[in-house]
Amino acid sequence: MQQVQGKQPKGSVRLRVIGFIVALLVLIVGAAYWIMNSLNSPLALFTTIFGALATIFTFLQLHPIIFAHKSPEPAQPAQAVPATQPIIHINVSSSPQPVHTSSTSTTTIPASSPAVSSPADLLTLRTFPLPTDPRPIQQREAVVKDIYALLVDPNTSAVVLTGLGGIGKSTLAALVLNYAERERHVGRGPFRTETILLRINENTTFLELASNIFAAVGKSAPDLSKLPPQNQAFAVYNALNSADTPCLIVLDQFENLLDQQSGRALLEGSGVGELLDALNSQPCTSRLLLTSRPRPHGTRNDALASLRIHPVGGLDSAEGAALLRSQDVMGSEDELHEAVHRCDGHPLSLTLLSTLLQTYAVGLTPLLHDSAYTQLWRGRIAQNLLDRIFSKLQEPSRQLLCAFSVYREAVVIDAAQAVMANTTKEQALIALESLLQQHLIQAQGSDGQYQLHPIVATYAHQHFVMHDEAANTQSRQAAHGRAVHYYLHVATTHCPADDQRRRISDVQPLIEAVWQLAQAGQFQEAYELMLRESLFGNLRRWGANSILLELCQLLLSENWQLTPPQHALICSNIASVSSMLGKKQEALEYYQQDLAISREVGDRGGEGTTLNNLGRVYNGLGKKQEALEYYQQALELHRMVQNPFMEGITLHNMGLIYSTQRRYEVALACLLLAKALFEQVQSPCDVDDEVRWIANLRKSIGEKLFTTLLAQVEPRAEQIVQEALRKK
Repeated sequence: MQQVQGKQPKGSVRLRVIGFIVALLVLIVGAAYWIMNSLNSPLALFTTIFGALATIFTFLQLHPIIFAHKSPEPAQPAQAVPATQPIIHINVSSSPQPVHTSSTSTTTIPASSPAVSSPADLLTLRTFPLPTDPRPIQQREAVVKDIYALLVDPNTSAVVLTGLGGIGKSTLAALVLNYAERERHVGRGPFRTETILLRINENTTFLELASNIFAAVGKSAPDLSKLPPQNQAFAVYNALNSADTPCLIVLDQFENLLDQQSGRALLEGSGVGELLDALNSQPCTSRLLLTSRPRPHGTRNDALASLRIHPVGGLDSAEGAALLRSQDVMGSEDELHEAVHRCDGHPLSLTLLSTLLQTYAVGLTPLLHDSAYTQLWRGRIAQNLLDRIFSKLQEPSRQLLCAFSVYREAVVIDAAQAVMANTTKEQALIALESLLQQHLIQAQGSDGQYQLHPIVATYAHQHFVMHDEAANTQSRQAAHGRAVHYYLHVATTHCPADDQRRRISDVQPLIEAVWQLAQAGQFQEAYELMLRESLFGNLRRWGANSILLELCQLLLSENWQLTPPQHALICSNIASVSSMLGKKQEALEYYQQDLAISREVGDRGGEGTTLNNLGRVYNGLGKKQEALEYYQQALELHRMVQNPFMEGITLHNMGLIYSTQRRYEVALACLLLAKALFEQVQSPCDVDDEVRWIANLRKSIGEKLFTTLLAQVEPRAEQIVQEALRKK
């Protein structure tokens, strides 16, 4: 932990005060001697000298206290810290569960233990900020400083930038990020660690966001999935408030977690609204900066307190005129201000306007007063501008825009060239230079990666072939197919061998290849790639739930010829991930589909596994009796197909429910039977796990009662379980 500059240690001040007291006593004694003896005596002379030295010594002790050094750094705001930390129960007991017990098992094959990830590996939402180059981007210094002042206010926990799409919220957040970093590097402000930017997408869940926030503050994320939303939110708030060093976290596109009409959480009880309540209730050591089109609302209708809202308006007349001048737009001051007014200060519209002027080589005067251009200032101005811009581009430039539009992430020029037909890299670079000058492509970072603005990307994606939708669809899918080959080529050098993969970044090119195959309509190939590269199991094991859910949903998004086993596997994965993300009803729906397929094809083993998984979901919903009924059906099928491992898993799950119901006799019988089955299949980690659960039961009921119970249960464990199942 960094020590706050300009503040003396308490021990140092204490020693100086003691020295002052000693010196003062010496001075008093010397003065007494001086009074008691005449000035002519040698003793008086010695006493006088001694008193003078004592006076000097006293002054030296007082000087650092009276004239204490003051740091030029402003004092950090005092933060309210909860008196107690929340108790996060990851399991029923403190013993860890193995990955192939009831909490994670979805197949009949035992999974390997998950790799331990570092906090940096858990930043699955981290991304680059939008460009802030001062040449095309207005720096909006006054607005940036106002937002930063809100962030460092001692009564603030979070600031939300709200406004229309394209108004520049994300760019403004990037400017604030840069300003905070400059302040940090010169030792000013409360933030002592690097600012983290997390971008939220449509599939991001609160649990994934929570794990990213824990990683951003350098803390290990507990298992929040079993906690109620209020406790989940409190745990995230505590992580922010108890960070060793205060930090700033930017949550870009937070509106993806909200209903666009009301601003409330899309999924009631997800933890999003509860976190907003927590942030609004009291200040926080670390701070959040959010961007959102609607104003976020928590679950309560509380007045705004520590959650601050900053509406982002368009550029004012001076800023808009400066932006146009920076892009070499010629015109009088009145014309520049009129253009800003007609664009309502919308930064993207102004940038596209300047491109239109350059394309037509006209000034503002004819553009503002010629009725032929009136439609440019009505309705969807960006769409109208892009129609005109795109039609005036040379063919290589149009091809390059379309090529970049097939990628959903920033990529190098080689990726775009791989999509373009019969184009050399030199030709692609020439076209790139032209598009960069027109601000139709944006550089990302400093490593030669480029990405289209979302508005431009959407437009280009729909215009591979002009005025022919069928031909455009065919050309677009072919381009996605070429992007697949690019990513597979990257994977040969980037991805480690299957047994050496430990994190999401190890398979990122393969993830993108699957996504591109789906966009190309090649769903069978996408499924086979996921199966061949073990993406189903690895992504689930690494906690990449949103990514796995997105890919599985893509595989079910079109009516391709799925075989029953393929359909069952995809449904099982969607159900498993949905359950882990807290979407219990959605998990039940997909498990029921999986169950119907297994019964249709006569897969009794798969049917038993799905019944076990349904029991887990009902248990998570608090419906213990329904869960036991599914477990009983699963147990019968596992015994029928002679699968002792899954039989042990089901008995373990039943034992946990009976334990919560205080039916200790049945609970102990289930755990003893599960332990014996795991010994039979030679699964040491599962045996150890059952030993720990039995030890927990011993601790819960006491040594004396447990000894008696064990003597009664052990000889007739199977009979006890069967009797319990008959009674229900």
